[in-house]
Amino acid sequence: MINYITHQQIDKVKWNECIEHSLNPLIYGFSWYLDEAAPNWDALVLDDYEAVFPLTHARKYFINYLYQPLFTQQLGLFYKYLLGAEELENFINSIPKKFRFVDIALNESNHFETERIDLIKRKNYVLDLEKNYSKLSKNFGDHTLRNIKKSKKNSLKIIPQNYTDTIQLYIGQKSEQTLKVTSEDYSRFSKIVAAIQKNAQMNCLGITNEKNEIIASAIFSISNNRITYQMGISTKEGREKRAMYFLFDQIVEQYSEQKYLLDFEGSDITGIAQFFKGFGATKTIYFKLRINNLPWYVKWLKN
Repeated sequence: MINYITHQQIDKVKWNECIEHSLNPLIYGFSWYLDEAAPNWDALVLDDYEAVFPLTHARKYFINYLYQPLFTQQLGLFYKYLLGAEELENFINSIPKKFRFVDIALNESNHFETERIDLIKRKNYVLDLEKNYSKLSKNFGDHTLRNIKKSKKNSLKIIPQNYTDTIQLYIGQKSEQTLKVTSEDYSRFSKIVAAIQKNAQMNCLGITNEKNEIIASAIFSISNNRITYQMGISTKEGREKRAMYFLFDQIVEQYSEQKYLLDFEGSDITGIAQFFKGFGATKTIYFKLRINNLPWYVKWLKN
């Protein structure tokens, strides 16, 4: 039986055990990640936490709705044993009617076809790192190989960095392009990364030039054999010196011949997608789910 459970009722030990041992674990699904990304989230739970579906909700203009939290690419249904399209649809149909508008992302294992529900395709890119570096690099694109070669002529180095410095660098470089992302949002992301550092593995790296100045930085989480690219940024000099090509080449080499999946976390933006594909990454598809049961007089606002 699928049960709707409010935040206070969730057994987080059982919840995290379900995510940890699910067939499709993602770091975003753990309770400690959700607690920072979408405080007071509710859930749908199958039987004794055999499968779980987080409900990240908010309220505006007296209307309850579900939304996809920032810095959380995919959520949806996580399960200990394989569930098909019918079971997934049962979960979606079990979303309480009080949530009049739904705009959330399912995960890449949640695939089904229906004309009754609005599903929007989104792209992600992942790279299986089990092969040795020599074999992996043979799948790099020519453009990527040229840029890696250029980067290695620039005396770049990779050093550990404090995640707060990376976030501040990102804000300094990107704030004008991401006006909808508020200081509160960045504060929330900082709490998410602190939670990752406490509960999983977090790898924050800076790339320096010949003067030991930081010209690029990135944050990766590591959980359930999945290395997820959480945030990255380059300065103008970092872009000119191909710092991110240098960094990802080093990441691929460092974790090669191990049972890791490198998750680039996107993207539908052509230029970014080309960068990820250049490292031999495979495209995966996940769906955004949209349900609009708003009253007629506000429905047009969300269409």
